[in-house]
Amino acid sequence: MHISEKCLDEFVTACHSVASHGLVRSSSGNLSCRINEEFMLITATGSWMGEITREQVAICRISDGAVLNEKKPSAENGFHFGILHERSDVNVVLHFQSPYATSLACRWY
Repeated sequence: MHISEKCLDEFVTACHSVASHGLVRSSSGNLSCRINEEFMLITATGSWMGEITREQVAICRISDGAVLNEKKPSAENGFHFGILHERSDVNVVLHFQSPYATSLACRWY
């Protein structure tokens, strides 16, 4: 398995773009991307999309969700994996909570 530096850079740039559009705050969202029929990238647990680096990207196998690079994927990995595994017509999954919904939810802790 080899994921190119260019592919990782494009994923990181996409994460930064999501954050720059105000769709996420802190760690309130995650992104996954199909690389090919075999592999996917997903943001690692605790990563902030606006600050993510290549070192915070998990590489997983689509057939069984196995993590291939020892990075702990987002807690929603099953959600992302399930969609990419079952829907070959889907290449990207963006899961986020709007800043307003996140703020409201935090208020009750």
